Amino acid sequence: MKTTTAPESFQYRGEIRGQIDWQGTVKTRARAGRLDEPLFVCMQPEEHYNIDENLVLKRLLTIIHEIVTDDLAYALDNPEGYDWLNEWVMPHTGGSGRGVESAAEMLDRIYEQNIYLQRINVADTDITDRTIESVKRSRSQFYQDAAVLLDRYRQLMNHELDSTEARDILNHTLIAPANTDTLFGTVLGVPRT
Repeated sequence: MKTTTAPESFQYRGEIRGQIDWQGTVKTRARAGRLDEPLFVCMQPEEHYNIDENLVLKRLLTIIHEIVTDDLAYALDNPEGYDWLNEWVMPHTGGSGRGVESAAEMLDRIYEQNIYLQRINVADTDITDRTIESVKRSRSQFYQDAAVLLDRYRQLMNHELDSTEARDILNHTLIAPANTDTLFGTVLGVPRT
């Protein structure tokens, strides 16, 4: 996962970790009033994960995770009749030797437990169209693909698609109402009881 590194200063008492910032150390000791105290300000590289590429990737994975765990929950729990979901439902090892799990279970496990994904915080971040366009020009094909998919998802949610795309989406749309009487009553024009 791509990161950026920036030096951060930390104060240590009686130990040194990283490169000593002598100017910061002298100022800190002077503020404390003890120039002979074993207080050191050290510079250490700090990795930052909230870069544009990772933000776009995490937002896309969050959307996919929500769709699979929330919107498709009924179909995943009752896969009969939803053959197009076989890749998500059918258990397989994937060569990892971790045991048998479906793609939906694997997505959930990775999304919830991957330490690198957890370090990316998209909650307070607005991912703009400009950010997506920037990531589409990334050197990594992986990030480019994520940006294209996120852009396409946004277009779909904003109803910005042509008739061929709309037809394709409707051919692959899952409709699973909570109450089948409501669906058929609404379609037939019969008032709900």
